[in-house]
Amino acid sequence: MSQDSYYVDLESLPQVIANLSYVQGELLREIRRLAERFELLSFRGDDMVSNNATREFRRLALDPDDQSLTTAIDVLEDAINHQVEALSAALREYASMEETNTVPPAEFQWPNGRVDHAGDGNGR
Repeated sequence: MSQDSYYVDLESLPQVIANLSYVQGELLREIRRLAERFELLSFRGDDMVSNNATREFRRLALDPDDQSLTTAIDVLEDAINHQVEALSAALREYASMEETNTVPPAEFQWPNGRVDHAGDGNGR
């Protein structure tokens, strides 16, 4: 197995999708909210060190053109969206295969008149 792959039990796929959606919807929103609070951050003092520290913390949290926390959150959200879409497609395909491979109920009548329901061997 390569380093970039993983295995998901298809039976647990709905829960995996729900967990990823929760991370995306709740946790990342909270992290983004906390990052945006850096805009309110101000170190005490009017000295150059305090002013530079305030500016640098804001840049690290919010600058869309840099490797900021909000930029990382955007990348993570996109990756989770892509993964949820891929897993949802896999789940639809799996459900379709399950439906295709399901034997419909049927009756079979033997020459002696005995009837089996769906080949269960319990003739009537």
